[in-house]
Amino acid sequence: VCLTREACHYLSESGVSADQLIQQLASLTDTLALHGDPPLVWFSPERVAGPRLAESLRFGMLELKEHLDTFLDRKDHAAGCLDSLKAVGNKESVLDVGRSLYKLHFQLLLLLESATKMFTALCSTAHDNQLHDISSEVAQMRQSLSHAQEEGLESSDQGTPTPTASPSPSPLPDQTEATLVELLQDTQWHSALHFAHHNRGMWPSEL
Repeated sequence: VCLTREACHYLSESGVSADQLIQQLASLTDTLALHGDPPLVWFSPERVAGPRLAESLRFGMLELKEHLDTFLDRKDHAAGCLDSLKAVGNKESVLDVGRSLYKLHFQLLLLLESATKMFTALCSTAHDNQLHDISSEVAQMRQSLSHAQEEGLESSDQGTPTPTASPSPSPLPDQTEATLVELLQDTQWHSALHFAHHNRGMWPSEL
């Protein structure tokens, strides 16, 4: 998005008529800025694990990596073309920027399509296993926890610690998850963060 917006700026100042190209690129970058974040999926492998899904995700990751590598190469090429436009500013450099950005955005489309295939396969498997989509609840919880963490950092900077309730010390390993879930359900965000940090060593390494 930043590279394309910078290209639009220099295209408009190049003196070469490229209004249609600039308008199309500007519209595309606005769309990406609003909707470009990829979906984040939390799921329990034990509930949806299966050879068919595993194979689909494995193939999807390989395809995704290939598209990502090509995307990064084309991004570097587009950046080089933009540097040439800054230095020369003639019609040929404008065409080179247009071509490179077209290839870059087309590769981004392939990248997003691969990610969508994986997301669709996972959602289909979750539906077959009668799992419920709680994406909005998880997103809201993350936002609340991030806000609580920011408040804690601001309080530390001002020398005033944020008061938090103190959960029972040294819970048993099988109690930590239940305690954390209870704190989250009660929207005790500061206490949940404090408890999670205090018992960090009890969580699995992937958490």
